[in-house]
Amino acid sequence: MSNDEFASTLRSLISTRGMPLETIRAQLSQRGFRLSVTTLSYWQSGRSRPERAASLEALGELERVLNVPPGFLIARLTEPAPDPAWVGEVAGPEFPPLRRGVLELLDRLQLDLGEGLHRVSVHDIAEVHADRTAGLHVVRQVLRAERDGIDRFAVWYTPDDRHAIPYVQARANCRLGRVYELRSIPAIAAELCLDRPLRAGETVMTEHAMESVRIGVPQTEMGRGLPAATERITMEVRFHPTAFPVVASACFRPPEGAPTVTPLVTPASTLRFDVENPEPGLYALEWGWG
Repeated sequence: MSNDEFASTLRSLISTRGMPLETIRAQLSQRGFRLSVTTLSYWQSGRSRPERAASLEALGELERVLNVPPGFLIARLTEPAPDPAWVGEVAGPEFPPLRRGVLELLDRLQLDLGEGLHRVSVHDIAEVHADRTAGLHVVRQVLRAERDGIDRFAVWYTPDDRHAIPYVQARANCRLGRVYELRSIPAIAAELCLDRPLRAGETVMTEHAMESVRIGVPQTEMGRGLPAATERITMEVRFHPTAFPVVASACFRPPEGAPTVTPLVTPASTLRFDVENPEPGLYALEWGWG
């Protein structure tokens, strides 16, 4: 991966976080790492890059300051590996039918899509920035084991912007396992590992958050594919105060047959779609700014 890739990714992260370079420098200093504002400026502009051992160690701490997965920035200092390649912590909503590339990545994980877990409920909370691009997306799920020994499950994501770099942070009762990416699509598949194997009938609540760097395409929908029956689905999209939509709707697309579209009241700071005992299919919130 080129130096420009590292610089543009770092620049986008700093811009997204809204952190002045002096604030970043101060936080690094408090953690025992000394980087000047000039060095940080050079890194994000592409005039220089971290190469020495001390700089690479500080870069690891910078990833924590910017709240990205370990190795996320460091991976962008190396040349790209042939697809599929490890990229970082990434995951996301499932949009059936799955693209062929995603199926190939899931096959590399060697995880059954049935995964031995029943999704009792799922709650998506997504943010939209002032520039109308996608922000943080939190996924909370209650899962029930259908057999003994289940300790992981698969997630996948295909962002709308082909230049975006997505990732996920495991937040509660899970941690990131293997991650594969097809950069040419882009498409990503990952495994989330539970803290311990479950017994048949046992439930667990997991939470992970996903976000993408370098997004330049406005987001106009958020969907959740349900391949099997679920007891409850809740979807929320929270808009920046300067970017409320003027039109919005909730949509359900069954595996067969025509979709059902329900107009929603706008303008609103939050769009919500809440369904009990939803049938398998694609549930989506869609919006526009006129």
